[in-house]
This record gives sequence, C-alpha cells and structure tokens, in this order.
Amino acid sequence: TTCIFIVTTNSVFLYHVSGKGSGGSSMLLDDIGCGLGCVVMDWHAKKIVLVRDEAVYAYGLQGREPPYAYEGYKSSIHTHLNYMIVVSPPSTVTTTSPATQKLAAQVGGGDRDALRVTVFDMENKVVGYTRMFVEGVREVISEWGNIYILMNNGLIHLTKKSTSAKLSMLYAKALYPLALSLTQTQHLDKSYVADIHHQHGDYLYTKGDWDGLMMCYLKTIGWVKPSYIVRKLLDAQHIHNLVAYLQELHALGLTNTDHTTLLLNTYTKLKDVAHLDSFIKTESWRSSSGKSKGGLPFDLDTAIWVCRQAGYFGHASYLVKRYELHEEYLRVMIEDSRKYGEALMYLRHLGADTAESNLMRYECAMLDNLPEETTQLLINLCTISGPLTMPEAEDTTSQQLTTPANTPSYLSHLPLSHAPAPEDKVEESKADEEEEPVEPQTSQPSTPASSKEEKRPSPTLYFAHFVDHSSYFVRFLENIAARRWGQLLSPLPSPPPNPSLDEDEDSERHDQAAVWNTLLKLYLDRGSQEQQDKALKILTSDSLLCDKTHALILCSSYTYTHGLVILWERLAMYEDILWFWIDKHNTSLSESSVSTEVMQALAQYGPTHPHLYELVLHFLTSTPELLTQHQGDVEKILEHIKKEQIMPLLGVVQVLSWNGVASVGLVKDWLMGHIKEARDEVQTVSSLRFILISALMIFFV
Repeated sequence: TTCIFIVTTNSVFLYHVSGKGSGGSSMLLDDIGCGLGCVVMDWHAKKIVLVRDEAVYAYGLQGREPPYAYEGYKSSIHTHLNYMIVVSPPSTVTTTSPATQKLAAQVGGGDRDALRVTVFDMENKVVGYTRMFVEGVREVISEWGNIYILMNNGLIHLTKKSTSAKLSMLYAKALYPLALSLTQTQHLDKSYVADIHHQHGDYLYTKGDWDGLMMCYLKTIGWVKPSYIVRKLLDAQHIHNLVAYLQELHALGLTNTDHTTLLLNTYTKLKDVAHLDSFIKTESWRSSSGKSKGGLPFDLDTAIWVCRQAGYFGHASYLVKRYELHEEYLRVMIEDSRKYGEALMYLRHLGADTAESNLMRYECAMLDNLPEETTQLLINLCTISGPLTMPEAEDTTSQQLTTPANTPSYLSHLPLSHAPAPEDKVEESKADEEEEPVEPQTSQPSTPASSKEEKRPSPTLYFAHFVDHSSYFVRFLENIAARRWGQLLSPLPSPPPNPSLDEDEDSERHDQAAVWNTLLKLYLDRGSQEQQDKALKILTSDSLLCDKTHALILCSSYTYTHGLVILWERLAMYEDILWFWIDKHNTSLSESSVSTEVMQALAQYGPTHPHLYELVLHFLTSTPELLTQHQGDVEKILEHIKKEQIMPLLGVVQVLSWNGVASVGLVKDWLMGHIKEARDEVQTVSSLRFILISALMIFFV
C-alpha cells in the first residue's frame, strides 16, 4: 500500500494512492496542522512527525500516536536515524532550569539569532542532546551517520555515543527502566539486559530494597555467576531471598553440588518441609523459556547426603528408592533410620546378586537386630537359585533341624580362644514405627529378569558375620547342608538337594568341607552330650566331607577323647591311640583306668599290628605301680611274644631292663623256659649232628 500524508496549517490528512482503500477520499487524521517547516517524514519509523507549541506529535497509518510534551515555539524539525531534531528560539527555555532561563534572557536581549537545538529519542521518550547556539543556526544536516549544525560563524557535528556509553550515563543517573527500554528499541542481545538487571540489583542492594533486588537478580541467572549473588545474600542474612534465588537456579538446571547443599540446608534450617518435599519430587528442570527439560534439577548424591546429615531420613529414603540406589537405600534404612525389617524386605526383592553384595556390608548389623529373619534370608540366598521373596508358608524343615541354643560361637578357621564365653542373648528387635516425613510412592525394587539360572554364592562368604551368633550359625550351616546338598545328621528324612548346573563341583566339595568342619567345631564348643553325639556322627560318617586332619586338631583342642580315638582308628593310626593313653596316664597318675584302656587297645589292635606289643611292654614296666597292677598282663604279653616270635630274647631283655623296674624273678620262669627250649634245641641239633656223622662214616667205610 502506498500512502501520502498531507499536512497543512489547519489539518493532517492521509490519502491512499494505491493498494487497499485507494481511489477514495482522503482521511482526516487531525483537525490541527502545524507551521511551515515543522513537519518531517520519519523514514526509519515510517510515519510523519510534526511539532506544535505544546508538544511533538507522530502520525502513522492508524492515526495519531501518543505525543511527547515539549512546550514553546518551534522553528523547524529534522530527522536523524531514530532521532528527532527540533530547532526552537530561546523562548522555549521556559521549562528548563533557572540558569538556562537567565542565559536565554541575556541572549534574547543581545542577539535575535540565538536558537536552541534539541535532539529527541522518540522511541524511548528521552532528550538525547540540547544546546543553545548564540551564533544562530542556519541548517541542520543528517549525513554520514552524524548530525551537522551549520551556524552563522561555523560548523559543528554531533556524533552518536556508543551503547556502552549510553548505558553508563543511565546507570549514573539510576535510570534503569530507561536503560531496559534502550535495549529493546536498539535490539540489543540478552547480555545487555542481564547487565542492566545486575546493575539495578546492586543499586537496590545499597538502598536496602530486598524484594526489588531479588526481582533483578533472578533475571540475571545464566549471565552473572551465582556465587556473586549468593555471597551478597549470605552477608545480608536474608535467607528467604537466598532460597528464592537458589530455587530458580535449580529450576533452570544451572546449579552445582554446592548450590544444592546450600538450598537443602536452608530448607532444613527453616524446617520448611513443604518446600523440601516439593524440591526432591521435582523430576526435571525447565529452560529459560519456561519449557520442561529432562534430567534432575539437582545433584542426586548431594541431596541424599544433605538429607541424611540433617536427619531427614524419610526424604533421603524417598530419593534413593525412587532412583534405585540400592546401597544408599540400605545405608539410610540401617545406619540412619534403624528400620531393619524394611531393609530386610528390600533385600529380598533385590535378587540374589544385588542382595549378596549388600549383605556383605550390613550382615552384622542385621544379625544383631533381626537374627531370625536375617539367618533365613542367608539360607535362602545360598540354597535357592530363584527369587528370594518370602513364601506364604515358611518351610518348617529348618525349624526341625535344630533348636538354637545359647552357646558361644567359634570359627574353625580362626585362631580364637577355647575358653567358655557368656551365653548369647537372642533378642527380637522391633521395627521403628516412627512415621516418615515423606512416604515413597514407588513400588518394590524390580529384580532384573534373566533366562540363565543365577549361581548361588558360597556359604563361606558369610561365616565371619556369625561371630557372637553361634545358635543361628549352627542353624545356618545345618540348613545349608540339608537344602543345598541333602545332608542331615538327624533321623528326619533328608530334604531333596537343590543343585545348580552352573556351580563347579570342586568348589561345592570345598564348601561342603568348610561347612562340616565348622559345624564340628561348633558342636564341640557347646560341650553337651547331644552336641557331642552330633560331632561323633560327623566323625563316623563316610559321606560327609570333613577334613580328618582338621578334625584331629579340633578334637585334641577340645580334649574330645572319643573323637580322637575314632579318627585314629579311621586313619589306621593305632600306635597314636596307645601313645594317647600312655601320655594320659603319665599326666594323670591317679587314673588307674587309663592303663586298662591301653590293654584294651592292645587286645583290639595287637593281633594285626604285632609291633604294638613291644610298646605296651615298655609301658607296663615303666613304673613299679603299673608292673604290680598288670603283672599278669605282662606275663601274657611275654607268652604271646614268645609264641608269635615277635621279638628276639635279647630285645625283650633290653626292654625289661630299660627302666630297672622289672626284676629277674618276674621273668625267671619265662627265661628258664627260653633257656630250656634253647638247650633242647641244642641237644636236638647235637643229636642230629652225631647221627649224621655216624651215617657218613658207615657210608664211606
């Protein structure tokens, strides 16, 4: 559309030359015109500007726009870029300062050519330049980006100041709204806008206008370092303003761990649970344009740590459970909230692999507070290859295996003292019923599905955690043996084993040996007849993988005689059995029954191991008391040695004379018998010799 503005001294018209509405009559825009030279076309804004004595007016295609008040007679008007230049006589100074009025009066009386030149910024409604020219003004020219003023006696030019200089001038006069208007009209980038808000905020800080400065500082986010703003608010101790600033930082996702820590600490200091709830439930941050973006608006680890330090365990547990930080959740529930029951149920839903790794850290605490439930979880973990969720009806096999007794606990592979320890106190711990500030709305942790059967962990991983819980340790080991390998000591029917194809046979045999070795030690620890009977079953079993050497050490340490004898018999160490009874007799001379045990052992093992007679003979002739008590046994031994020719006569004599206890009278008859037999043998040999010689002589003669 092409239009023509028609201005007269009486009116202002708009006529459409072409385009829509053309060909009609002109449209009256104003019924008041202007003087000659007081109208100009503003090609920059595509409108006409005219001046009258009361104001400066602008007209566009839609009609007259709001005027700019500027009283006084005007001589002419000119344009320069987005500026209007008004030339007026000195009488226009009626609205200026007294000093200027005095100067104008002097000039008006001395020189009628004096004129004032005023440069207006119509977009921002501000006077950019004004000056009285005493010499008079012939012409105002806009060219080459400058304003040239031709005077009667010379020429001057005005240069446009830089944007930075303009802003500095406005800052000095605290004209911050005008500075913002300047950035809009000149289409400056956002850095200028942020700097203006920054300067305005600092100015309001000196004035103590906290609400105003917060409005400014919030608009500097993303351009001014947050630490600068935070220091100001910290120094001023205005924590509510600090919270507002930090909240906006987090909403825009422009924070670091320090900002999160500071904000959460302020929430906890103010006990502002509502805002704390809202903050930790925020799942995404928004951009500066207001659109939501993915990603948490805060550092998750920092938020959890601060909530734990401040005692807001419910909020911490909400975060770690929502984002499936299993180790952190257990740390909060066990170390902070002491809610062992919930932690145990959480472990069951994690699955075998995750539960195994987390139990290694918290198993001791769980056993101290929930020994029954924790033991059952460990049993399931080591015997079940599938989910660990608790069935509706608990398996009663484990309850029938053994009844926990209050006895001390020792481990077979640890060098611990064998002195009796105080009885264990099995206590049931109650779950903490204190209500959490935040109730997590998430479901139980999901167990990753796997088509491959999970490998069961070795039970030896958990042995060390049962220190001070021997009753549950025995139950754990017996259940492992019964449910994993189908091995039982009791007459109850053995449950079918639960094998896993992925498990190595060698490692399984190693675990079996470790379980039965440890059970043997625990049974011997208890000392009751029932437990010793169980230990005896382990020692006499051919199917249980119990290390015989290890068992020998245990039985010796606990002075379990019956077990030692059985082990020596199974290892064909018969001489060690005799030496055991001999040593026991030497250390306890008052026990007369010990020597009887020696004779019984000789009667049992001597026929197949003749070398034992020499040992027993040496023992029975070691003291007069023994010789007196077992004189008949000595004679029987000598007769057996003679009959079976186990030892030569000289060897027997040496044994009998070794201790100087046996007299000649004791063995007189035995020796005489030997001598008689020797004589008879010699006589027989001599007779045979005589007969042989006689026969030879007869033969050769």
